[in-house]
Amino acid sequence: MGKLTNFFDAIFKSKLTNKEVNNTITKIDYIPSNIEIIKMPNINNKQFKVSKWFCKVGNTVKKGDIICELDSKGNTIEFESFISGKLVEITTKKGFLNYKEEICKIERF
Repeated sequence: MGKLTNFFDAIFKSKLTNKEVNNTITKIDYIPSNIEIIKMPNINNKQFKVSKWFCKVGNTVKKGDIICELDSKGNTIEFESFISGKLVEITTKKGFLNYKEEICKIERF
């Protein structure tokens, strides 16, 4: 029993002598397998921005439903969902989007 007591005493004493350290918070992106990231397609090598949203977070979308409207200096394109599911996040930033930048995330059914 003496060795076990010494072991716990060592753990207890080490907790008292530990010093606090500064840690930086690192974000680890985890995307579940049922989440589809919708990215900006390459349309004539142009930049587009989302001018209108036709659904909001939590809405159910079907394949072929119009999610948003993309605008590039007067050229307007309706952007369709290519999967069915639930819109779980809008990830677009303000301003123009480049090829392969995230538009939104959809959870597949």
